Amino acid sequence: VTAVVNTGDDVVLHGLHISPDVDTVVYTLGGAANPDTGWGRLGETWEAMAELRALSGGRLAWFNLGDRDLGTHLYRTTRLAEGAGLGEVTAEIARRWGVAVRVLPMSDDRVETRVAVAGEG
Repeated sequence: VTAVVNTGDDVVLHGLHISPDVDTVVYTLGGAANPDTGWGRLGETWEAMAELRALSGGRLAWFNLGDRDLGTHLYRTTRLAEGAGLGEVTAEIARRWGVAVRVLPMSDDRVETRVAVAGEG
């Protein structure tokens, strides 16, 4: 079985490459998904975001990243900077979680979802 996962919602935030849909699939298949939120990791803590929220008056904390989830984003960002492709990095992360299913991002290239709102741009 191969899961081809959306990367149109990937974002670079706080200098980190975040692949929320890829991570949700990997965490779910690896038994580490947070069932209460439907995203992120089970048993997650939010200390880093609480500090960022306090420092920025909430301005920089609109997208919540868990403390342990940050490790995934740090790893992905570092590996991509080293020249690895997103598919290769995704496979490494999936192996860490013991995921037997092949998880592939829909593209190794950056694909952005953009929405134009009438009157707003």
